[in-house]
Amino acid sequence: MITAMWALKGGQGVSTTTALTAVGASVDRPALLVDLCGDQSSLFRMGHGQEGIAEWSTGRHDARELRHQAVHVTDTLRLLPRGRGPIDPTRAEELLEWLIIAHPDEPVIADAGTLEPESGGEARDHRLRLIAAQVAGVSILVTKPCYLALRRCGPNTVSPTGVVMVADMRRALGPVDIEQATGAPVLVTVPYDSGIAMAADGGAMAQEAWKEPVEQLRGLVVPADNRIKQQTLEATAAEPKAWCRWWDRHQRRKFLGAASWAIEAEFGEHEINEETGVAWIIDIGDKDLAATAEICRDLKPRDWRHWLYHHVYRCLETDYASRTLDQKRPSTPSRAEGVGL
Repeated sequence: MITAMWALKGGQGVSTTTALTAVGASVDRPALLVDLCGDQSSLFRMGHGQEGIAEWSTGRHDARELRHQAVHVTDTLRLLPRGRGPIDPTRAEELLEWLIIAHPDEPVIADAGTLEPESGGEARDHRLRLIAAQVAGVSILVTKPCYLALRRCGPNTVSPTGVVMVADMRRALGPVDIEQATGAPVLVTVPYDSGIAMAADGGAMAQEAWKEPVEQLRGLVVPADNRIKQQTLEATAAEPKAWCRWWDRHQRRKFLGAASWAIEAEFGEHEINEETGVAWIIDIGDKDLAATAEICRDLKPRDWRHWLYHHVYRCLETDYASRTLDQKRPSTPSRAEGVGL
């Protein structure tokens, strides 16, 4: 099922809200985040210039080739980048049909940006974003209690199935005003959170999975009766893991994010089991990250990505990590050498 999130005016917080929704949806299952505007790669610091929907739309390959364009943000969340250049609007239906048919059980969250035609990059993809909002099983309008945004709600716009209100205490309008203007219920109210704002600026959106607003947004995509209880997930995530017992949850996930980034760059498709520290890599198989994690224990977290990027091949394909640790450990003389006699 596709969940499309959109706004009728710029600056309403659509991209950030969509990113948080995708992070929440992927807590206990795989999910796909589709970037129709080009902002999601920056929010997750996935780099610029990645090929994606735009390059596919101007080529001759069918939509199945898009599965090779998706990149891992976390072990369970993949991002389909927008790509560079214009998107051919004549292939919009083909793209959306593939998203529906190829992902029957996987939540698909699309950042449809601003639907109203504007100048610049938003205008060239208007038809694709409009169709996405129209055909999505769940079509969510994201808006602040802003008069200028609400006055654009009219008979010619897409009818949302629900509204996410980005709270602003400085505004005189509230949920009732939004519901009257849109004709749709306010399903979630997202309060201003400085931590989320800093995560968006720092590319750490994936670490906000356990915040209450994320859990509420997750309910838009994954029904409450079809998911693991949040309390159980929080308890499991907080527990120390035997293979990296020296790290708390946030440090452990920061390491896994750095390792996933390095593995993705070198080998491609993979999955990492947070409980055991074992990475499954396509065409290679299972590789244990325990020794690699122990080496990174002595490094500063800010250096993890750089070190892993340059050493991940040796760490995973040989006993490099184990041999490095052996060199660090002090050698103990044996009794055969006359010690202890």
